[in-house]
Amino acid sequence: PVARDDVRAGLANEECISCEAEDRPGHFLRHSGFQIRLDQRDESILFADDATFCPQKGFQGNEKSSFRSWGHGSRYIRVIKGTVFIASNGGERNFETKANWTRDTTFRIVQ
Repeated sequence: PVARDDVRAGLANEECISCEAEDRPGHFLRHSGFQIRLDQRDESILFADDATFCPQKGFQGNEKSSFRSWGHGSRYIRVIKGTVFIASNGGERNFETKANWTRDTTFRIVQ
């Protein structure tokens, strides 16, 4: 489970999370064009949807988490070769094989 005192309640859904930059108040991680960016909040519904991620049991085990996009429910935060982006189950680097998607979309929350 995600510790609620370490993250902010999701902008679009309080059961999910949003990540505001510590040194840039009002700037949140959001996905746009399959990229994860740090953008200033503009109060729109689209921004809130794009900056809200729902943690769930990690694809690689209970002690880890995967983060599904609130605005695009089939997309997950994913890391490939050091680049963080948002991806769905399709395309050239799809989630069809367990080795691909469990490793690339699973994170350990540390305090």
